[in-house]
Amino acid sequence: MKSCCLFCSIIGDNKIQKVYEDDTNVIIKDIRPAADLHFLVLPRRHIRDITTVDDAKILDSLLLTARAYLPNFDIMEDKNVGFHQPPFNSQHHLHMHIVAGRMNGRENRRILNPGWADINKA
Repeated sequence: MKSCCLFCSIIGDNKIQKVYEDDTNVIIKDIRPAADLHFLVLPRRHIRDITTVDDAKILDSLLLTARAYLPNFDIMEDKNVGFHQPPFNSQHHLHMHIVAGRMNGRENRRILNPGWADINKA
């Protein structure tokens, strides 16, 4: 855990409400949601970003965690799943976005790397 990393701090803080957590991953609600539903799936292990992932099993684990523990994940309509890609990272800790429903007037914000993780093909 990096002490200067916001997501590492959130993961380690027992006072912060998490949607789900296990020994490997944590799911939280995005504090600046871009849509009706906007979740972040974070690995507990600090990984700077998508370009520094050293094992594809980490990415598989994030997706499997979301599928297993987010309510109604498989029936969310207009769902997008993806990762920020440098230089568009707002936080330097790997995190997977799950965005579904009506956008909150922030359509122009570059949230996802379109096509990178198409949940319908996963």
